This record gives sequence, C-alpha cells and structure tokens, in this order.
Amino acid sequence: MDQKSELSSFFRDLIDRIPGVNTVLITDAEGVPLVSVNSDEKGKESSESTQSLPAVFSTATDQASKLKMGKNNSIVTFFGDEVVVQINQLPLVISFFCETDVNVGLLMGIGPEIKKLLEPLRVSIDDIEDD
Repeated sequence: MDQKSELSSFFRDLIDRIPGVNTVLITDAEGVPLVSVNSDEKGKESSESTQSLPAVFSTATDQASKLKMGKNNSIVTFFGDEVVVQINQLPLVISFFCETDVNVGLLMGIGPEIKKLLEPLRVSIDDIEDD
C-alpha cells in the first residue's frame, strides 16, 4: 500500500470513529491539497467551500506565534454551521471540517498521533522546498 492510500485509510477510519467529522484535508502551507478524505457529500461540499482556509492558516499561525505566548500549534474556527480545527505541522496543515457538535478536545488530543503519522510526508515536502 502506498503512502497516500495508507493515509487515506487512516483518515477514513478516523472519520468513522469520531462523530461530527466530515472532512480531513492535509495541505501544504500554500493550501495545495495532498490528502483529502470526505465522510459523504456534505463533507465534500464543506471542503470545497473552505479550500482557502489552510493557506490563511499558515499566515494566521505565524502571526499568533508572535504574541509572545509560544509557538501556535492549532486554531479552531467556529462558523454558523461548521467547526474547522487546524493543526500546525508546517509545511503541512492538518484541517478537520466538522459539524458544530464535534468533540474538539478529542481532535486536539489525537494531534500528536497524526503528526507522527504525517512526519515522513512533512520531511519529504520540507526537502522539496529546500531544493
């Protein structure tokens, strides 16, 4: 199984295990999608309507880190009918597009596990950007 299939399978299982998660989107810092997994048509609509958020996250997390409170690790954004949880693993951005009743704490808690899983991809992207 290749890396993209392995990641897609992991995130499909995660969506099935955590109620309220509609889409998991892994992008680079510019917002280019690398892995996208949707729970259903609603998840697909959700990720299409907010594709610019990962690129904005890169700037926002950089600015938040300048508040002299340490490095910003994540941003949670509440919209009328959606919650977006974004985790910093620059040059990767991990985004969860969710229903408003999602367990945000649970998503934040599994962040380290997801970062560990994505580390080889992060290193590959970092190496490409260094060239």
